[in-house]
Amino acid sequence: MRFHHATGVAAGRAMAVAAFAALAALGAEATPAFADDAAPAREEAAAAVVQTEAPAGPPKRAVLFEDTFVDDASAAFQKWKKDTGIPLSLYAIHVWHMNREHRRNFIYGREEARGTLLYAALLDPEITADDGTKMGLHAEFRFRDHDDRFRPFINHTAWFWELYAWIDTDWGRLKAGQIWKRFGFDWDTSWWGTIGYYNGQKFDPDRGVSLEKTYQWDERTKIDAFTQVFVDEDRVNGSFPFADPEWNPHEEEDTTINLRALATRTICAGEVVQLGLSAQYGEIERDGIHDEHTKAAAIDAAYVTGPLRVFGELARETGVRGNPHYLSGGPSDERTETTIGASYQMGPIQVYGHRTAATLHDPGARSVMYLGGVTAAVTQNVDFMIHYVKWMDRPQGGVVHQVPIEDSWQFIVMWRF
Repeated sequence: MRFHHATGVAAGRAMAVAAFAALAALGAEATPAFADDAAPAREEAAAAVVQTEAPAGPPKRAVLFEDTFVDDASAAFQKWKKDTGIPLSLYAIHVWHMNREHRRNFIYGREEARGTLLYAALLDPEITADDGTKMGLHAEFRFRDHDDRFRPFINHTAWFWELYAWIDTDWGRLKAGQIWKRFGFDWDTSWWGTIGYYNGQKFDPDRGVSLEKTYQWDERTKIDAFTQVFVDEDRVNGSFPFADPEWNPHEEEDTTINLRALATRTICAGEVVQLGLSAQYGEIERDGIHDEHTKAAAIDAAYVTGPLRVFGELARETGVRGNPHYLSGGPSDERTETTIGASYQMGPIQVYGHRTAATLHDPGARSVMYLGGVTAAVTQNVDFMIHYVKWMDRPQGGVVHQVPIEDSWQFIVMWRF
């Protein structure tokens, strides 16, 4: 992949107005260029903190095998798309899981989600108006080939992960619909991800609007800006039960304001630095009890020199999100998460690793995840990945956490056309 909530409401609205105003002011200072839905091109991918969960079609890259039947199938599919004018992309993720404590426990999928992890179809039609304005639709539909659901709170084995319309404006690309929140760095290079994903902070789509734009500050510096307002949750993300309101039918995320800016500076050829800042204010409605207000902020950075990329993130959130939270067993009202990791590209092979630590308070818990992995670009359309994940949770107060410690090997095949 590219390795591959009346005071609270008023405050939230004020934040939204201020954010759009700030974005407009910035636009007067910089030369605008529309933010791209896709992740950066492969030449920039090593420098990019922004990654997609499953890119639909990578550009030319170093691979283990050239001119295979998979390449022929891809060429035929691309020709069909061109001939029919149907902007369709497909991908699938196949996972084999082996628990280290039970070496014979080698299964296709996972015990709670057997079968193929997911298949996905993406549709991206767009048109250009007579005045040159571009507009379009983006849909990503996912489905599973087993009765087990992707997450228990996702009501079906087929669901939309994103579904929105967009239009390019002088202020940037405006999206409306089901869109994922851009909080902190998006991904860590691995397939498994960090604790933030399982806590509901990464790759969490909801319904709202997003204004996205890239400002070219100077020849070497650009700023990707995201101003997002969400008004309804969709009960879709990758979080564990008891981590996020998505899982609880008696809770619902209401208005959420999410802001992110990512500055990228090219020092010289092959050397890039990035700095990202994120802020979020959210409201959670709870049946029969008082509503909750959450606040979160994150800073992330990355440095790339040649094939080496080093990255880190510090994120902090206040307010009760999971009640009880799966890590602490209680209504923890403060969470801090740190991540540090690195990756190294060697032709078609990428090795990577990260350490993520999450600390919860009132009640407390300390959770640490270690991940190491390698990805091989088998062909232009197929990746093979091996991950080892060690995830330890140490709740305080004698409360047992509600998820097991992860100590396993993951073998992943991902294909896309």
